[in-house]
Amino acid sequence: MLREYKGTLLSIDGDWQTVSNEASFPPDTAAGPANLAYVIYTSGSTGKPKGVLVEHRNVVSFTANLPGSFGFKKDMRIAALTTYGFDISVLELLCPLAQGMTVILLNELDPEAIQTNFKHLKIDILQLTPSRLNQWIAADDAFSYLRDLQIILIGGEPMPMKLFTQLKEMLPGIPIFNVYGPTETTIWSSHLNINSGDELNIGYPLIGEQLYILNQRQGLSAKGVAGEICIGGPGVSRGYLNKPELTSERFIPNPFGDGLLYRTGDIGRWLANGKIEHLGRSDDQVKIRGYRIELSEIEYELEKLTYVKQSSVTAKTTVNGEKQLIGYVITSEPFERNKLTSYLQQSLPLYMIPQIWIELDAFPLNSSGKIDKKKLPDPDHQEISGNIYVKAETATEAELVTVWEKVLGRIPIGIDDDFFNLGGNSLTVMRLISAMKKQIGMTLSVPLIFQFRTIRSLAGYMDYIVQKEIMDLEKDADVFEI
Repeated sequence: MLREYKGTLLSIDGDWQTVSNEASFPPDTAAGPANLAYVIYTSGSTGKPKGVLVEHRNVVSFTANLPGSFGFKKDMRIAALTTYGFDISVLELLCPLAQGMTVILLNELDPEAIQTNFKHLKIDILQLTPSRLNQWIAADDAFSYLRDLQIILIGGEPMPMKLFTQLKEMLPGIPIFNVYGPTETTIWSSHLNINSGDELNIGYPLIGEQLYILNQRQGLSAKGVAGEICIGGPGVSRGYLNKPELTSERFIPNPFGDGLLYRTGDIGRWLANGKIEHLGRSDDQVKIRGYRIELSEIEYELEKLTYVKQSSVTAKTTVNGEKQLIGYVITSEPFERNKLTSYLQQSLPLYMIPQIWIELDAFPLNSSGKIDKKKLPDPDHQEISGNIYVKAETATEAELVTVWEKVLGRIPIGIDDDFFNLGGNSLTVMRLISAMKKQIGMTLSVPLIFQFRTIRSLAGYMDYIVQKEIMDLEKDADVFEI
């Protein structure tokens, strides 16, 4: 990243004499509280992405309340893992610096480097999604290095009950916060320290935030009665870029205080103890690996293709607990999954591209004449992999089949099946590398998994490496023979 930067670079250690001669007071700036800080795009309910306009006052308010909300302290060290396109990266990169903390940049794709950095760089604070944490736990003995943390924030998608139980059992003495909040209200809006009780919910509003449960008439719902979660306070952003109608629909005048109220589209209810239980979404949005995805946006892009007559996209949970996107299409031309995938890659991020495609002659309909997504067929092996099943032919291929089936939670897996078409992603790559090291005794790098995407190609590479090592040993033996 720094190699590509064309501006002036200063090393705090090497150039400290130059830095120390600069003025110690804040520089003059024309930026005010109501000026724009950044725009982050989220999936849109209209079938198009929407840019959220976050102002300086939103970020400053959130930053100022970090110590009181989560216990952040000066000189603590926080791990920065999140991609810049996800708004929780602001908590990792900008907010800590304003509090006098240290930011440690880590590569999320290298499990061994993560473990080493946690131990040697003395990281205090970690923020990540439940999916990523589950992958860490499955791929390695993550609890061995998580025990040294002082604060953990987990959010971006609902926390599974199994993970909740694991964390309470393995890390009982660490404040672990289940955090909740949409991009439109600036990073997080509520939190629950899961080690403070035995129930899993989204807890209480953060300092300065206001959470309401409203009925369809936008009146307050009684305790225990489900309604839409609406958020007020200094975290509520300006609205959507160039979308005045949608802004007016989602950002409404706050009838209970100053400013605006953001309608999240999430359903929740107040519990008797004053905490909020999150019950799901009121629309067709899903979260996969922390990314909020509007399924209609994918369908919107698909139906731009003249040969796609109709489409539907769903998210289904696999046997290993991960969600995957499945695309169902009716086409007027011969069905080609790679053609559909390549087309979507031109307009959508990778996490929004279905990993499985199914061609239908007709969609099942409900009594209202709408597509009945509950009756859409589950994929078979060829639809999952895109290939006809071919069994293992060598010992190495057989070993890899066993490991892949365990990591991906799928049976059977053929030697020509693409790891990523089967549901693999950057997180499951970490699990695969760890499992191969434990069960086969060979350590491979992340780029190699992306390069050799089938068992046939990966086994061929591994056999080549083993044979090369044997030949090298034989050469050494010839040299030193007496």
